Amino acid sequence: MTRNQIGIAAGAVGFLFSLGVFLVALSQQNGLIAAVACLAAWLQLMIVIATAGDAMSNRQASKFRGISAVLLVAVLTLAYAVASRRA
Repeated sequence: MTRNQIGIAAGAVGFLFSLGVFLVALSQQNGLIAAVACLAAWLQLMIVIATAGDAMSNRQASKFRGISAVLLVAVLTLAYAVASRRA
């Protein structure tokens, strides 16, 4: 896989994960986690769009986009875990 494909895949999986956490947080009426998940989903979508734009322009995407997509998922998971323990 190329760096563009990895960035798009990581961003897409991260977007779906963030969207799932957003929906679960809404169903549990946890507004803070829902807001964080919404922002994370927006950032993941921006990663996908930027990487897809690079792929269409035949440019190599930054390797930090894939890493940032994974880190966003990790931060969201940690925030959800902390919020779940407090409730």
